[in-house]
Amino acid sequence: MKKEDAEKRNPFVFDDEEDMQDPFYIDDDEEDSIEWKAAESACMYGTPPLDLDESKQYTYADYLSWLDNVRRELLDGFIFVMSAPRTIHAQLTGWLFALSRVFVKKRKGKCQVFVAPFDVRLPKHGETADNKIDTIVQPDVCVVCDPSKIEERGCLGAPDMIAEILSKSSAKTDLTLKFRH
Repeated sequence: MKKEDAEKRNPFVFDDEEDMQDPFYIDDDEEDSIEWKAAESACMYGTPPLDLDESKQYTYADYLSWLDNVRRELLDGFIFVMSAPRTIHAQLTGWLFALSRVFVKKRKGKCQVFVAPFDVRLPKHGETADNKIDTIVQPDVCVVCDPSKIEERGCLGAPDMIAEILSKSSAKTDLTLKFRH
């Protein structure tokens, strides 16, 4: 591809399968483990990871006690550790956040737009106590139009819109487990 063509090219449109390949992707089962992601995140933030049992179910009350700066989500009480996003993921998230904010502002909307990390607590059966909530997600971008859902600790209840930037490491979880919540 010529340099001038590359400069005109939309970075968000992939011409072929090769363009979608992530040069940093390592297909190694060991790196998908909860321990590896927690250790990677802890190295970035300078705190040792907690020794949490990944087969145990936890609640938001437990989640609040984890002060090791490791990004996690809880889905039906089970821990899903998240590593820092890759550069393209962060760029797309920022772009989508900015477009959403402009859209709401131009229409003088009352909705608020949030970007990860922003906790969204999804209570079941109206149970809003911290020790009853077992699903906490951090969507890449979310829009909340009901001000009663916005609290100091994030959003309590389903946002009006959620956007997830899919990556090879998160697509399965995002499209199956998180989607059904």
